[in-house]
Formats: sequence, structure tokens, C-alpha cells
Amino acid sequence: MSISWRDFDLLTLLGNAASELAEVIKYGNLKHVDPQGTSWRSQDRSRHLAALKRHLDRFERNELHDHDSGLHPLAHVACRALFIVWIDLNRPKGDQ
Repeated sequence: MSISWRDFDLLTLLGNAASELAEVIKYGNLKHVDPQGTSWRSQDRSRHLAALKRHLDRFERNELHDHDSGLHPLAHVACRALFIVWIDLNRPKGDQ
């Protein structure tokens, strides 16, 4: 499947939702300082999945702001989901 630049118009349509996701990543980089910038890449897949579930649970309890970052919990869910996708696509099987 090929991707054209027109497919990236979705980011424009998402607007502040994409900005919120970027803020989650920025917040995580500040909270989990790693001089090599690999903190999320070095975590186990299961840790990302557990965090995803915690944020989803908070959203399901009608919390619209994360108690640490102040950002939307589903932006945290999306972030962790993207990290898991990266792990699944880039790490050797059995090393997840």
C-alpha cells in the first residue's frame, strides 16, 4: 500500500488533537529524562500496554485531564498505542 502526501491531510484535520498528542510526547520526554532519547523505546511492550489501559480507565471514569500532565487521557492512550506499534514493527519477535 502506498501513501501519498494527501493522506497526511488527516493531521491538518485533527488540529489540536494532534497538538495534544505532541504535548504528551513532550511531557513524557521531560518527565522521563533520558540523555539518549530512548526511554520509551527501551521499555517493555507490556509496560506501554499497562499505561495505555490506566489512561483508558481514567477516561472511562469521565476524567478529561490527566492528573500529572493535565492533558487528555486519550492523547496518552494514542501515544502509548503508537509506541506499541513501533515496538511491534521494529523489535525482533521475542524481544518485546
